[in-house]
Amino acid sequence: MSASRSTPERYAEPIDGWRVWRLGRTRRGSWALLPMFRDVPWEPGTAVEAVCTSRPGEHASPDAGCACGLYAMKAPDDLGSIDRIPGVIGTVSLWGRVVEHADGFRAQFAYPDRLRLACKPCLLGGTEPLPECEVVFLSASEGWVAACAQHRPRGQGIVAHPATSVQANLLGRYGVDPLPAELPVEGRPTQPAGTPGLRLALTKRSRWRAAVKAAVAVLLVTAVVVGLREAGRIAPPGVPPLSSPSAATP
Repeated sequence: MSASRSTPERYAEPIDGWRVWRLGRTRRGSWALLPMFRDVPWEPGTAVEAVCTSRPGEHASPDAGCACGLYAMKAPDDLGSIDRIPGVIGTVSLWGRVVEHADGFRAQFAYPDRLRLACKPCLLGGTEPLPECEVVFLSASEGWVAACAQHRPRGQGIVAHPATSVQANLLGRYGVDPLPAELPVEGRPTQPAGTPGLRLALTKRSRWRAAVKAAVAVLLVTAVVVGLREAGRIAPPGVPPLSSPSAATP
């Protein structure tokens, strides 16, 4: 990723970016999103928070003078050459402290927004639209890998699962929508009208925040109504309003 343009800014509303993940599997057989260079899965329904591992405790993550943070690119073409084989491509929502770069972002918090299994040769070769993956197979060197019909391995003894069931499991666990096969050539990911960028309703924290906001709104409206009643500007139901002082009969 290119040099940062600025010091970290704080975003309350999510911004969108592009990411790839590796495929992981839990002990219970469910599928999980793994970062490209760590084996700590992203937990469903929980925002991922960045922690600096190179200089722990020295600064909040991300920091303009460090490489820490949760990475995302501004466009799928910016994903560039990937050394390790990804299994999933998708859009991700970022918020909190965010450092912007010319081609991407480093953020404090992130959560996937839309996901799709991706065949690496097709993804890096710029195949449009991305073909449907047919299988997810176990590679001795790269772990679980998704492949289309053209690039799937052939032979005996290959451990594989139908890609449709793997993708359905991912979408269900993380509570997100599928990424369309047609990827935008450049710019930020397109969002259907009315679609929230971040599915905060999946987390208890978001439900709590929404409840607090609703309660505060009710209290504010109640306080205004009570104040107006006390001032005589409006009357309780069934009670005629008081006359305005300026219009009162002497």
